[in-house]
Amino acid sequence: MPNIQPISILREKKVLDQINQSKEPLFVTKNGSAYLVILSPDFYDEIIKELNHYKMALQRERELHDLALKVNKSRDSIKEGKFYSEEEFERTLGNNLLLHTYYAKTTDKLILSKETF
Repeated sequence: MPNIQPISILREKKVLDQINQSKEPLFVTKNGSAYLVILSPDFYDEIIKELNHYKMALQRERELHDLALKVNKSRDSIKEGKFYSEEEFERTLGNNLLLHTYYAKTTDKLILSKETF
């Protein structure tokens, strides 16, 4: 249950001490409407750390999704016959071209997608 108090409660030092020791926010009202939310510094830090954790996880999820799309695009190009022979690939690397490739093993042959992303 949220702790909801009128703004006048902030005059009492013991209430501020309780907030500082608590892991719960204090919701302050003014004239019966929401006005402030007060958190202890430790609780605030916890919330920020957790938020940053979720942001990083979401970013990793987006990167994995983008990579999966690129891999699927390369697979499709290989199925369509758009791939380099090993010799073509070595020549291309010799020309210092940057390629993103999808590697697939078929029998004893290496297939390199021509799809650049």
